[in-house]
Amino acid sequence: MTLHAPILPPDADAILASALPVMGPLPQDALCLAALGHDAQLCAVAVAEELRQEPGLDAKGCGAYLVNRLGWSLGRALAAMDLSGRDMTRLDPAGIGFVTELKQDIYEGQPYVYLDTKVTVSPCHDGATLPAPELARLYETLFTPMIAGVSAACTLGPGALWRLVTDGIALGYLSIGQDCGRQEPAIARAEAILKQPGTRLYARQLNFLKLTLAPEESPTGTAISDTFRERAGCCRYYTTARSEGTYCSTCIHRKDRPERLRLALLHRARLAAGLPGLV
Repeated sequence: MTLHAPILPPDADAILASALPVMGPLPQDALCLAALGHDAQLCAVAVAEELRQEPGLDAKGCGAYLVNRLGWSLGRALAAMDLSGRDMTRLDPAGIGFVTELKQDIYEGQPYVYLDTKVTVSPCHDGATLPAPELARLYETLFTPMIAGVSAACTLGPGALWRLVTDGIALGYLSIGQDCGRQEPAIARAEAILKQPGTRLYARQLNFLKLTLAPEESPTGTAISDTFRERAGCCRYYTTARSEGTYCSTCIHRKDRPERLRLALLHRARLAAGLPGLV
């Protein structure tokens, strides 16, 4: 079994539809993706907004958090559009916007605050699926203004920020594939797009890693599997006060990522079985 395997067959089309962004005119209060590249004051405000979620971040940390958040939010939206067969050829940074709200939730038994991000894009209708090389170039075009603006605002290099975008897109494809029971095709599509040499999205360190807990180490007594995205970039979580200088389990700086991911899998499996999680 896997932690993502539903009891009933998933309605893949309904899940894909629920992951699609709003399609239409940008809300009046939306942060426009294109504007991040040409409005330095607006970009500085957007970077500083990350302090609402993580007080105490330095400038580089704020920039990394912003690109990490928008990369994930838009990455999942783009993945949903691609996997549901939308014609994405007319997408443009000027027609993509974000509306953000501070919220609270509980993850793996722990409360946390986060910036909930809703994505709006120009209307896209059903159409032919773009070849992976073309889609990689399109994604690169969409994110280029944000990378330029945020890098200038926070002094973190473009290369570091591009790796966060790659991470967000990769996780978007993985999470949707897991949700709708089409994990392997979704991973294959993500790899075809993101492993295109010559684009800013290419990152050698990005991988999808399948881990399995054997029956004797599983809290259910049966083998449990899950697939993780191994990050290419660093969101600089380790610089925050609450991290106490430690890296997160998926951080590119970790030498023991597979082992840490196995612990994360065991932790989630214990919680799912109603047992105390790992400290």
